[in-house]
Amino acid sequence: MQARGIAYFAFGSEAFTTAIAEAFQAESGAGVSPVNGVTGNPTITKAVLKRTVNVLDLNSSWVTRAKGNQSIRTGPRKDSREWTRAIYDAHITSIEGLAYSSSVYGPGRCVALFEMASDVLRTSPELTRQLNDAVMETAVRNALHMLNTYMLP
Repeated sequence: MQARGIAYFAFGSEAFTTAIAEAFQAESGAGVSPVNGVTGNPTITKAVLKRTVNVLDLNSSWVTRAKGNQSIRTGPRKDSREWTRAIYDAHITSIEGLAYSSSVYGPGRCVALFEMASDVLRTSPELTRQLNDAVMETAVRNALHMLNTYMLP
């Protein structure tokens, strides 16, 4: 987790494609960049949680009640970070993270877990593979097709 205690994950039936979209989103904010499966040795990890995590779902009516709107997850990152800090400070004793829709991949769901959820991850992940691993070829190719991008040679 980062110094503030935030770790980011994708979850649900579209988790694999969502994770790639989030990790390789274009700096312009428009879509997904071509994927370099070598530089930086990108890997995908599947984690299983040890327990249920209490998260605030930003797709709920809470955002409207808090006088916000969906730009909390689709607007500039600076604004999203400010919202996250405010939510963290106001709800530090009642929530362990935030669930939200990916701003890059429509059907994707993500969760940001705060440090109070650090005990939720098992010691070892269920699986970790490099994106350029031959075992991952079909899954990566399918995800890249869905994201309208490609693997760099």
